[in-house]
Amino acid sequence: MPLQRVVVAVLTPLMKMTPLASSFHLIVVSAERYIAIVYPLHYETKFTDRTLKWALFAAWATGIFLGMTHVLWLINADLSKCTLIPAQYHLVDVLAYISTFISLFVCYGKILVISRVSVAVSSRN
Repeated sequence: MPLQRVVVAVLTPLMKMTPLASSFHLIVVSAERYIAIVYPLHYETKFTDRTLKWALFAAWATGIFLGMTHVLWLINADLSKCTLIPAQYHLVDVLAYISTFISLFVCYGKILVISRVSVAVSSRN
């Protein structure tokens, strides 16, 4: 029984950490591309190496923190049940993925609008 508790305590956060960190990483990448395309002359001043490192650190730290909070539900969990984590807590995952979708939609939507406007302007000339 203790081995089962250790395996569940290790695998559950890992299964939550990596997707959350990846989704936050996608937000950082899309924001970086957005700044590079929308503000090309200010890109180097707004998105320095230091800013990039801090943004990536924040994305991974947030993903790891949210993944590790699943361990709190496993402290006194009954391993004989199928649901170890209450259903309400999965709302955190849903909100994280919705925020990723919205930020990607906004960033790449704005990039698409800018590219269409520039094509329209260049075709008029």
